[in-house]
Amino acid sequence: MKRSDLRALARTKLDDAVAPYLWADTFINGLLDEAVQEANLRARFLVDSTTTEVCEIVVDQTAVDAGTTTFALDPSIIIVRRAEFAPDDPTVQPLAMERRSFDELDRRYPRWRSLTGPVPYVVIQDLDAHALTLHPSPTKTGTVKLTVWRHPLATEMLTDDDAEPIIPAQHHRRLVEWVCSQAYTMRDPDTEDEQASAKHLALFDGEYGQRPTLQQLRRLAVDHEEEVQAHYY
Repeated sequence: MKRSDLRALARTKLDDAVAPYLWADTFINGLLDEAVQEANLRARFLVDSTTTEVCEIVVDQTAVDAGTTTFALDPSIIIVRRAEFAPDDPTVQPLAMERRSFDELDRRYPRWRSLTGPVPYVVIQDLDAHALTLHPSPTKTGTVKLTVWRHPLATEMLTDDDAEPIIPAQHHRRLVEWVCSQAYTMRDPDTEDEQASAKHLALFDGEYGQRPTLQQLRRLAVDHEEEVQAHYY
């Protein structure tokens, strides 16, 4: 569905289809972009391993010489789901990396930060710093290739009325439930309706799932020996 179609559907649900409107077009447009991000945060639609500027981290000679082990992640990345180190040296095979936590490495290998090796085999995603740390510190140059779950990029937002949400088309209609849930929270006698807001939010959650907590996101950033529930992965 196009943005114009979704906005019209939202206005129908809000009983605001005739000008002058209670909610401006720009306000609803902003909520539609927000709805796409919220839907993706719940349902994990956008899994990417091909967008170079998002999914590749270059470990060049300067980084090797400086002993650099921590690299900034693209702001769009929510969770690194898989990482592989591909050395520039063609005689060295790419290596799939384990996802671990700082706490685990500190507990099991107290001196891990001082170790070096040709190829790193562990990555640690820091959700607070939005960075990725490699272990051991690589002595060979190469590229870390990521598979990530991410937010929509700026080029994937609803920039005009002909634009369509980046998420699968069969999940477009329920985006307007987020719009309605937030529109009804405006502190105005003509627009505020807590009961209606809660009803539309429940419909949105029913389609896309509950918003993950930070604790759940931290768990998703680490490989676990036990089975991970499919709903959260």
